[in-house]
Amino acid sequence: MNRWFHKIFLCLILVVLIVAGCDQQTALVPPKIQYGMETCADCKMIINDAHYAAALAWRTGPGSPAQISSFDDIGCLLSWRQHHPEVQVAATWVKDVNTAQWLDATSAIFLKSDQFSTPMGSGIVAGATESDFSTLPVHGPALNWSNLLKAGKLKAGSPAEAGREPMNH
Repeated sequence: MNRWFHKIFLCLILVVLIVAGCDQQTALVPPKIQYGMETCADCKMIINDAHYAAALAWRTGPGSPAQISSFDDIGCLLSWRQHHPEVQVAATWVKDVNTAQWLDATSAIFLKSDQFSTPMGSGIVAGATESDFSTLPVHGPALNWSNLLKAGKLKAGSPAEAGREPMNH
């Protein structure tokens, strides 16, 4: 009986460890884009410039594994989101226009101008703070992520149509 109890106990421990291991989610991290080789998930152009790239992690449903999509322009990321409303976005990253470092899009600051020559012409650049834009030749009201998402749902055009609302600090 003692031997039988040990076998059941070991099986229960094994089941608990497997269930606990399956329940843990791995931390989502931005991708390492292979510039000049990898293509944009939206426009299918080759991603060449790290200063304008973006990426997101998404799932098709609860419990499904996260998939990562990369983009050559923040505008392509916004377009992709519009065309895939059924996915659950788990994380979104954008590149800092000055340093090309990944930023969490939800805490980044954005500037939109037709004078910015971004890969697909969205004119959207990102920075960690508004002061990151001080060296740029164009100045204007900064957008937070929420305002940028609202602007992405409208057709590009005049500043009013693009949702250029000043950020609330």
